[in-house]
Amino acid sequence: MVVFRVLPLLCLLVVGECERKFPYLPTVHHIKGTIGDTFPRFRNAENPTLTLIVRTADCFGAGTNKNLTFIVGYLDYQLVLRWYFEMGTISGQIGDNLQRNAEITLTRKLTKEEYIFLEEVCWARSIGSELIYQKAFEANIINVSPSDIGVSGVYPIWAPGIMDVYLNYTINGESFGYKAVFDDGTCLYNDVTTRFNNSYICRYWSRNEIFVPGSETPWLGKDYKECKE
Repeated sequence: MVVFRVLPLLCLLVVGECERKFPYLPTVHHIKGTIGDTFPRFRNAENPTLTLIVRTADCFGAGTNKNLTFIVGYLDYQLVLRWYFEMGTISGQIGDNLQRNAEITLTRKLTKEEYIFLEEVCWARSIGSELIYQKAFEANIINVSPSDIGVSGVYPIWAPGIMDVYLNYTINGESFGYKAVFDDGTCLYNDVTTRFNNSYICRYWSRNEIFVPGSETPWLGKDYKECKE
C-alpha cells in the first residue's frame, strides 16, 4: 500500500500551525539523516518517480492540436521556484491527445543526483520544521509551454481538467508518496491561451486555480508573485 500525504498549504506559512490545527496528520518515521538534523530526512529514498496526470476539461472547445510541454515544480512560501522538472511533451495532433475529456499520464524517474538535489532543497527550505520539509516535496505549480505557435488551423485554447502530481518512492521496501491536486475551476475562465510562449497554474489554498499567461520559461529562483491569493 502506498501512503500518500497531502499537507495543508498553511503549514508553509506558520511554523507549528499544522500541529495546532491539523492534529490528524500522520507521524512520519524514516531513517535519520546526518548528525544535527532536527527531524528524520528522506535521504535514502529508492526509485523516486514523478507522475503527472494531464486531463483536458469536459467542455466544448477545450481541446487543442498544439504540442504542449509540461513542467512541474515547487514554490516556497515566498513564491520563489525552488525545484522543477520537465515531464515531457504531449502532441495534440496524435489521436485524441489533448482533446475534450482526454487523460494522459507523464512519468519521470528521477536520477540519484536529481533526487539528492530535490531532498537538499526541501531540507534547506524547512527552517527546522518537519512538516514544511515534507510539504516541499509536493508540487504546487505546473508550467505549460506550447509549440507550433502561429501555425494556422490549430486551436489556440486548451482548457485543463483536474490534474494530479505524484511523487512516489520506497524506503526499506515500504512505499510512500505525495499527491498534489490542481483543481479545474470552471471551463469559462480556466484555460491556457496557447498563443503565449508559456502559461502556469498555481495551486492555491482557498480558491480555484487560474492559468496565468505570458510567463517566461521557468528557472530556479524565479519569482511567481502572481500566485499570491
